[in-house]
Amino acid sequence: MRTLSRRALALGVIGLGLWGLACGSARFVTVDGSGGVIGMPNNGESSREKAVKMMSEKCPNGFLIDREEEAQVGTVTSSNTNYGRYSTNGTQTTRAETEWRITFHCK
Repeated sequence: MRTLSRRALALGVIGLGLWGLACGSARFVTVDGSGGVIGMPNNGESSREKAVKMMSEKCPNGFLIDREEEAQVGTVTSSNTNYGRYSTNGTQTTRAETEWRITFHCK
């Protein structure tokens, strides 16, 4: 029971972390006097609205978007182990972790 509880807790924490990324907000990756780069977990409406607000605050006279792209920011490795009565089988999968990025400059 104790192992099951720890496993359930770990899965809950991971789930909340992933939910937080999916519902996350825009953030500055880099910023300088003439613009910057904004990173978002996805190109969804909520994240995009936050990014536009950030660019507008940074550039009160307006801004121009130079580039939009999906950028790899890391990798995520997950493991699955099946315990049988006489054997153990496991698989491991690695995938790229990405975010949407907007490069912009002030008018």
